[in-house]
Amino acid sequence: MADRNGPIEGHGIEFRFLHPAPSLRLAAQEEDEEEEDDDDDGTRTTSSADPSIAFDRFHFHRGSMTFLGRSELADPVRGIVDGDRYDALECALRFSDDGRYVRGGELRWRRVEPPPPTTTTTTTTTTTTTTPARDRWKSVDIGVGTFVYRRCDGGRPGSCMSLGPKYRSDTVWGNTYCQGFCVGMASYHFSEVADPDDGGFRAYISYESPRTEMWPTLDNGESVPPRVPFRDLTWEEETRTFRGDICWELDYGTTWMNESKWSYEMKFDPSFIFVESGTVSRSMGDSHRFGVDLVYINAALEAPLREILRTARTPGAYLDLVRQWRDGGNASSATLEMLGEVAMNVMDERDSMIDFNL
Repeated sequence: MADRNGPIEGHGIEFRFLHPAPSLRLAAQEEDEEEEDDDDDGTRTTSSADPSIAFDRFHFHRGSMTFLGRSELADPVRGIVDGDRYDALECALRFSDDGRYVRGGELRWRRVEPPPPTTTTTTTTTTTTTTPARDRWKSVDIGVGTFVYRRCDGGRPGSCMSLGPKYRSDTVWGNTYCQGFCVGMASYHFSEVADPDDGGFRAYISYESPRTEMWPTLDNGESVPPRVPFRDLTWEEETRTFRGDICWELDYGTTWMNESKWSYEMKFDPSFIFVESGTVSRSMGDSHRFGVDLVYINAALEAPLREILRTARTPGAYLDLVRQWRDGGNASSATLEMLGEVAMNVMDERDSMIDFNL
């Protein structure tokens, strides 16, 4: 479905990297994929022409995982926001190392040239009306967390990979918990099954967000691994308590910020919306407390909130959730503040607060 801002603003664009040449489709075209036309004999037929727009020029640099492409549009596209018409697109897309996400880049749209100035001549004066000068190219940045493009397999129906974390209300397995509204910034991932593609980890900490580049390297100078597994993990269903160790020295032969091991104990609220309490015991230094030093919420929280908002009879009934988190889930003040921000963002129908561009 097309976003209300339209493809010119970067929404509803599908990039296809298939042989013999990459192409793109705009969301507005999806609705017109099958157009009915009048034949000469008065009958109506359905056109099944492929609406894909091939890139005229393109290049992929594997070292930086960057795609550069340019396409001339035979049928100009009108911008929903500004009303201008555009007849060409240049794009630069920087992919994640595994090719699953677009991490950043830029779209540049070329405006159709305005009509030439009109001149009106009288017997005594000449009046010229000109169109105000404008930059012919419109740039749209694709920054971390602004847009998300997911990888699809050959364009087959149902082939798109799941986008973002999923929510499970009955167990920790299958959920993802993040701090600072950012997945991949030391977020906790609990897989439903051990996936060989994820290194066989059942639970791990993700450092895959570009924001982690501000953190120091391991003490041997190497980069922090993108995914660090929990070892010796246990799960108590009755108390909703997870325990596990992060073994820096054992797994990587070095320490991180002079720490060789972290031991986690996390207790979750009854609906698995947030980490209710617990500690991280460190090999050096004081323990960190969940809800105080570490505030983590379910990264897929917006999905159930939208469903609750859809069925709630009044805004007050929807906001009763916040009181339930406080009274029934024992959320700390810091956790409650974070949950409240997400709840208000959903109620105001704003874009997602969660950055899961890994």
